[in-house]
Amino acid sequence: MIIAIDGPAASGKGTLAKRIAARFGLHHLDTGLLYRAVARDVQRRGSALEDATAANDAARALDPATLNDPGLRGPGAAEAASMVARIAEVRVALREFQRSFARQAPGAVLDGRDIGTVVCPDADIKIYVTATPQVRAQRRYLEMQSRGEPVTYKNGDVELSDHTIGPLPWNPAGPPVLITAANRGEMLAAQFERFGRLGDGIITTYVHAEECRLVRERAEEALARHGRAKAPFELCVYTTVRMDDDPRTAERVTTEFLATYYGGGVHSRGTMGLGPADAVIAALSRYAAAGVSDLCIRFVGDDQLAQLERFTAEVLPHIQGEHR
Repeated sequence: MIIAIDGPAASGKGTLAKRIAARFGLHHLDTGLLYRAVARDVQRRGSALEDATAANDAARALDPATLNDPGLRGPGAAEAASMVARIAEVRVALREFQRSFARQAPGAVLDGRDIGTVVCPDADIKIYVTATPQVRAQRRYLEMQSRGEPVTYKNGDVELSDHTIGPLPWNPAGPPVLITAANRGEMLAAQFERFGRLGDGIITTYVHAEECRLVRERAEEALARHGRAKAPFELCVYTTVRMDDDPRTAERVTTEFLATYYGGGVHSRGTMGLGPADAVIAALSRYAAAGVSDLCIRFVGDDQLAQLERFTAEVLPHIQGEHR
């Protein structure tokens, strides 16, 4: 029995994994600790974190019994982990480690990033755990604060650095990269660096159309830094549409819906298509003009099917004709 639990940072996947493993008597592996442990072992041997041979040796000699080391969650551990994670041989070795761990009898629960897609694609059970941005930010803030790590919490967001993103298991084709926009469309430099190294697409949430130009420009710069300047990529924006002949009604319904869904106060009207067909068309066209290749649209309210039907009849033909 192999149970793969995926999800973003601070979503609660680790807590769930531990409880499932304890309930059914299975082995548990927090895969996010592996790169930290490799970095620790490299440093203990007196080698530089950039030493590929030393890092590969440490990865292949990794003792799972040492993953309980509290130092792996201490300040500096994640930054060191991000350095060894850049080494391809380390990623390969740790992927083999995870697969070997998963094959233990009577079974195992693994939690981390890309467990169900890259590490254990044939897992018996796959679970994806997530939480609202506010909940994840609060969890991460409290966790980092308890460890004495520098962190800032303002206006509902936590300013995070590269180590909170964590190392990705290696995929030769380069996995798609989700660049989260927090609550204000702010992109982290570390996320663009990851995209430049590994990514083949960007999905972002609730950014203004003009900000999409900046996202694409910074992504192209990151590709160039990593020798992938001509690599094509898709830029997808997740946005909300509410069709109504009265724009004020559309805005009111949307505000009420999002206040219930998110707790309110995290979305900007300028990122949505609200009102009659011409207003929705104008909003979506601004994204196309800013270099957005795809849109992921959510219809809000209790009449979402009717919203979809109206969108299909009144908006979609125009969008397809203008921006095919």
